[in-house]
Amino acid sequence: MTRKIGIVGYDLFGTGGTTRSNTNLINEFLADNKEIIYFNLLPFSSLKVKKIKKLFINPDKIQFYQLKDFSESQEADTYITVSYTHLRAHETVL
Repeated sequence: MTRKIGIVGYDLFGTGGTTRSNTNLINEFLADNKEIIYFNLLPFSSLKVKKIKKLFINPDKIQFYQLKDFSESQEADTYITVSYTHLRAHETVL
């Protein structure tokens, strides 16, 4: 049974639909008594973590890492990633 889920995303700490959909997904997992390890591509501060934890139903069961620290984090039972196309869209400059 999966207890710890790793989620790899672009920027949970930003604003907009991506953040809302990710927080909804995380809350679904937390409601099912899962633990979350979230890997964020963009840098973030402890202040941003404190602010976003207010959006979660069980904030003590979520940990945040920068994606660059992936190999140093706790191992999850399974991982969910944002699609490659979605990540590339954030890199595009028009």
